[in-house]
Amino acid sequence: MAWVAVGVLFMQWVDALWMVEPSSVSAAPHSLSWLDFVTPIGIGGIWFAGFLWWLGRAPLLPVGISTAVKPFSHGPNDVKIRPVA
Repeated sequence: MAWVAVGVLFMQWVDALWMVEPSSVSAAPHSLSWLDFVTPIGIGGIWFAGFLWWLGRAPLLPVGISTAVKPFSHGPNDVKIRPVA
């Protein structure tokens, strides 16, 4: 939890710096660059790769359920639970 708090505080600092710091030495705004388009794709790719990595570390179904649960069935005999060894 502490690492999350440190990350949030660090990103708040980056956000404040981003809003205050000028983007260039001159007062005129800069023109569009290829980095303006590639950077969000790169950051999204890093996020997606991390998401897939975390997704692969845990099972998608709960351990001990041998069959998939039907979404609209509510009876006591719908799920077969086997003991986990």
